[in-house]
Amino acid sequence: MNKIELQGCISNVRLKKVGETLICCFNLSTYTTYSSRDGEIMERTTVEVLAWYSPGMPDFTKLTNESLVHVTGRLRIRSMFNGEIRDDPQIVEVIATNIELVKPKRTI
Repeated sequence: MNKIELQGCISNVRLKKVGETLICCFNLSTYTTYSSRDGEIMERTTVEVLAWYSPGMPDFTKLTNESLVHVTGRLRIRSMFNGEIRDDPQIVEVIATNIELVKPKRTI
């Protein structure tokens, strides 16, 4: 099974149209907090997300930088090619099957 669920803030939102289909690409940053001997450390992981518009997807024009989203999808790993010579590193992407805008929790 190839399924992933992530929640985080988006940045670098790009929309493009291929034929009649709207495609949305963005970076999704997730944060994991953990404690070390020196104190609390915040670790950030960023992945590229691709989504093709289909029924059930949100209006892509409402996805803006710093929006909080919950993404369900599958991982795709691909290599970058420069002609016939492979350039490392490989790229890990999430192909989104569902995107939900999340309302941020209020803090006092």
